[in-house]
Amino acid sequence: MRKLLLIGLALLVLGLAAGCGGAEAATEGVRSGEVTITMKNMKFTPAKVTVRQGTKVTFVNQDVLIHDAMQVSVQEFGKAEPGFDTKEVMPGKSFTVTLDKPGVYPILCSQAAHFTAGMIGTITVVE
Repeated sequence: MRKLLLIGLALLVLGLAAGCGGAEAATEGVRSGEVTITMKNMKFTPAKVTVRQGTKVTFVNQDVLIHDAMQVSVQEFGKAEPGFDTKEVMPGKSFTVTLDKPGVYPILCSQAAHFTAGMIGTITVVE
């Protein structure tokens, strides 16, 4: 019994140590250059992404429906001007934006209120 307890404790310590990667782990998921976000099945993939300042983000419509990507929160939709708006992206087409200003940018698809079906996301831009 004691041996199993020690093995379990050792595995726990190793698991915790693996999760503590320091500063490198914090920037590991940050993308730069060009990033693709697909629009399909009423969702953005990936729905959350962190990119470096100056990254080109391309929204690709891989669906049979028309989609768009507006940089505006659900709460502000219809009340505020979007930071960017891809307008209608037809099936099989794409639209690219360059994100130069650091910040957290909510996105949604406004076509036929697709955002109410969960087509929302977040792009975080870092220096």
